[in-house]
Amino acid sequence: MFQKTPALLLDQADRQEWELPVRGLEEPLILDTHFLGLTPLNDIQSENHEFDCIAISGLASHPFGSWQPKGKDKGFMWIRDALPRALPMMRAILYGYDTTLIRSNSFQTIGDLASSLVNHIKANGWYLADSKRLVFLAHSLGGIVLKEAFWMMANGDSQGQRILDRFLGGIFFGVPSHGMEASHLLAMVRGQVNEEFVDALSSSSKYLRLLDDHFAGLISTRDMHFRWAFETKTSPTVAVSAQLSPCF
Repeated sequence: MFQKTPALLLDQADRQEWELPVRGLEEPLILDTHFLGLTPLNDIQSENHEFDCIAISGLASHPFGSWQPKGKDKGFMWIRDALPRALPMMRAILYGYDTTLIRSNSFQTIGDLASSLVNHIKANGWYLADSKRLVFLAHSLGGIVLKEAFWMMANGDSQGQRILDRFLGGIFFGVPSHGMEASHLLAMVRGQVNEEFVDALSSSSKYLRLLDDHFAGLISTRDMHFRWAFETKTSPTVAVSAQLSPCF
């Protein structure tokens, strides 16, 4: 994080990724603000490292910013700054994926997003016998993607089965397991290729209820422990301004 934004980022504010040549290195350093894929947030001594925690953000959110408090002061991010201090044996990792709503040309399905998550987990070796145990923090759509990823691995190859054996459990924050009121979101994406994707999250979605049944059956047969956190007060919903920029 920068106290003052570097000129490079200000001059090319429309970009999300930069390659920075460094003398003595064969490959450039890559700086990005999109946080796509897996991003570790802390280092940990190997002798103290017991498990990894992967945090998955929700619909139309930023993989890093969605875990920060509201307001102008963005110096604190609890998964990076508080969680490793509370659990010094844990490595915190973000998983970022594209769930942009406005002006999106993505036709990814929930299955596509889940498959990408599974591929990232496999590519980072969590199917190996000496890999660390895994826990998850999942918000909103992130929980749906995680459930689908679990179901894919349960019905997939031996690597997926071994990864499932590494899971300890996790916490779901506001995950719409039986759907959500999506009329305001559908109004935002009307006519876009991602309209069907948003419709799959609605309260009338048979897919979500079937997925929840599959997931409940899966975790009941394995040594996994999950907790659900949910709001008990109403909060502002997504709105669209005249410039079509989402505000929360």
